[in-house]
Amino acid sequence: MNKFVKIITTAGSAALIMSGAALADPPANFDVWSVSSGTVSFGDYDGGTAGVQTCPAGYTCGTPVTGSGFLQRQVVNNISGVQYFQTIVAPEGSTGAPSALAFADETFVRVGTTGVSGKQRALDSSLSGIETTDVLTATILNSGWAAGGPTYKDLEISQAITLTNNKATTPEVTLYNAFTFNQNGTNAAPTGKFLDVTQGVLIEGDATIANNTGDDVQKFVMRQASGNLNGSAHVLGAPVLLPGVPSDVAWAATDDVKVIWVGQQMIKSGVESFRYQFYDNITSAAADSISDFEVGQATPFTWVNPFGVSPTVTVP
Repeated sequence: MNKFVKIITTAGSAALIMSGAALADPPANFDVWSVSSGTVSFGDYDGGTAGVQTCPAGYTCGTPVTGSGFLQRQVVNNISGVQYFQTIVAPEGSTGAPSALAFADETFVRVGTTGVSGKQRALDSSLSGIETTDVLTATILNSGWAAGGPTYKDLEISQAITLTNNKATTPEVTLYNAFTFNQNGTNAAPTGKFLDVTQGVLIEGDATIANNTGDDVQKFVMRQASGNLNGSAHVLGAPVLLPGVPSDVAWAATDDVKVIWVGQQMIKSGVESFRYQFYDNITSAAADSISDFEVGQATPFTWVNPFGVSPTVTVP
């Protein structure tokens, strides 16, 4: 499958999130399968607690229709009788787990009901001289009957571009640029959003490859959360977000809030490091934002939820 088809298919899947929710989640987790020389086979859906279960608990699975890089089977709920079709597509003749393939697509369609649950992943890798460029795109879509579940967001889109220098025995990442967007609800009426933009650049490396402790590195992170993908209120001073700033920012667990951090570590060159951080409650009617800049440090100031794990001064 060429790059154009992969990109169009991913964009088209994301656009399907226009229907409303009825039930929630696919009947089974994604990626419980692998492929060997084009033959798709299932792993263990219960994690080994009752032997290898290639059909999800509570369901009966039909005999699959197969081809090279293709499998489709019927999955029926033992209590309700609701029927699904599970379809898996991988490159012809390929071998590996979904995460190791150039392309992997898995979908669940519920018979007689509008909606789809699907996951698609595409990896494009190219070599130019001593540098490798990897572009990884992944999309999870749950619309109609599959929307509103606890396991997956209604829409999850991520893309990462990694540039790796192969000049040494151990390859070294010199550039990393990643984008993640999650959404619950429909495009017309979203109930929650989360956005993450991360970029890391290796300015100059030291003799130790595969870690950035002695390198000159610049890192940028912007994260924004709202609605039910926020979920974490912040009370003034608990903790203080930027200790050097006299004011603070508070928010409710559904507010639209944002953090930006820029850190530059300059160990190799001997230039002073610096860090900048910004918090903003976009929902607040007041000018409710704070920021601080400090020379001599690169790591983030105080980092709180809903913004996830505190970033590190590394590439990535």
